[in-house]
Amino acid sequence: MNDAMLGFYTDLRGLGLLAGICVDSVAELGSQTVWMQDPERLKALLAAFNRPLPPPEEFARFVSDSAKNQASARSLFGYLGFKRYTSIDIDAAHGAIAIDLNFDEVPEEHRGAYGLTTNLGTSEHILNQANVFKCLHDLTAPGGLMLHVVPF
Repeated sequence: MNDAMLGFYTDLRGLGLLAGICVDSVAELGSQTVWMQDPERLKALLAAFNRPLPPPEEFARFVSDSAKNQASARSLFGYLGFKRYTSIDIDAAHGAIAIDLNFDEVPEEHRGAYGLTTNLGTSEHILNQANVFKCLHDLTAPGGLMLHVVPF
């Protein structure tokens, strides 16, 4: 997740496009990390969600001029006030549930459990597109939002 993606979340929130859905739970395809260069993007995002800034040492993990020491998206969504965060990635990085999106199903306890599900550049790496989108639908709660940001 970079400056542009966090700006997109800020805009979605500011325009009220996240209103009416349960946005206290999020599931992401891929064990996402956060790396941005513009600290004002993070400040604007937190303000859009009416949340305080994290402590300086944690803030520094999100904002850097290099890709070293990236913070996980799990911690960012925590600062935004999301009560439940899950990511799905075959490598299980950052506490992700290890699922092969080519073949596996979403575990029963995660079905219909998330108000927001995201696909931020993961689905294009999977051959079995039908299973990827089945998993996304299975994760999303009725009335929830699926957000896809992929190349082209």
